[in-house]
Amino acid sequence: KDLKHTEHQIVSMNDMDIHCFEKLQNLLTKTKPLVSTLKESILTIENLQIAIEQRVAHVGDDISDLIDGHIAALHEHKLALLSELRSIGDHKINVLSDQLNCLCNTLEDIHKTCGLTSEVLSLETKLSNSVSAKLSLAHQLEELTNTRYEYKPQEDDYIRFVPNVSVGYKKRYNMFGILDTQTPSYAHSIINEDSISEAKQRNTASLTVTVFDKEGARKLIGGDSVELKVQPLPHNGSQVKTEVIDNEDGSYKLLYVPQIAGEHRISVLLGGKHIKGSPIFMNVRMRKKHHGRFHCCTFCSTEGKMHIPCGCGATMPGSHSGCGHGHKGHPGCWHWSCCGNIEEKSDCL
Repeated sequence: KDLKHTEHQIVSMNDMDIHCFEKLQNLLTKTKPLVSTLKESILTIENLQIAIEQRVAHVGDDISDLIDGHIAALHEHKLALLSELRSIGDHKINVLSDQLNCLCNTLEDIHKTCGLTSEVLSLETKLSNSVSAKLSLAHQLEELTNTRYEYKPQEDDYIRFVPNVSVGYKKRYNMFGILDTQTPSYAHSIINEDSISEAKQRNTASLTVTVFDKEGARKLIGGDSVELKVQPLPHNGSQVKTEVIDNEDGSYKLLYVPQIAGEHRISVLLGGKHIKGSPIFMNVRMRKKHHGRFHCCTFCSTEGKMHIPCGCGATMPGSHSGCGHGHKGHPGCWHWSCCGNIEEKSDCL
């Protein structure tokens, strides 16, 4: 049965062959450049892998150099600190050893002299040389009795490591940590009188303390056991919130917030003992609210009324009792009419 392809395009085999040939030729022409592109991309990626490995090795060397250098510098600093510590310890021990030897020798002399004296006194003899022996022993006893001895240890065990103090750079690395041998002295440390601020109810008040060592020299680093205690009088058991700020230079800022008005006892302690000038007594003022208005001047705030005064104390010419812009005594800024305080959020003076 014959098939009729009335709706199909009819192409001869020869024409189709030519068409396929041309199409393959075109596709081949387009595909060949991909080979060089792919080779170039593969080479680039392979080189990048090598570069990454080299970069990892280089950065790893940088990390190792930095950390190993820091470790080496820290180790050197550690050895220096340990050597210094050993020297400090040896010095203290040597001083105490000399003192100990002196005291032991003195004790032995006293034992011998007292023993001889007891023997001489126990002899009932009238030999001519007994008087001279007694005089000699009396002289020795007088010397032993009148000599001033160092009973108190000439050194103490105060040696402290302060880790947060910079000691400069070592091999380009900033090193921290020093040894502190300045024994803080409560007897020499002081409250700076000019630093004592006025105390108001529920306001932060402050004072500053400077710590000195037992030789009377100011300490140059912090870390001492400074303590602040504030008690209302008479003491009712309430606690006043306090804070000690270490300025890390031998001085300390002490803050407290009294909750009630009246007299308070302020104790500043170093190592649990009162420093010089402690305790002090402070009268805490009651907070006062403003009863006036915060204004630029009386003339403006009262719309020119003449008989209303201002807390700033300024006046205007004529019969005006209050202040005005540019007139004598005006503070030059906004202020409270009740007291003249220029701080809007404040207590009445």
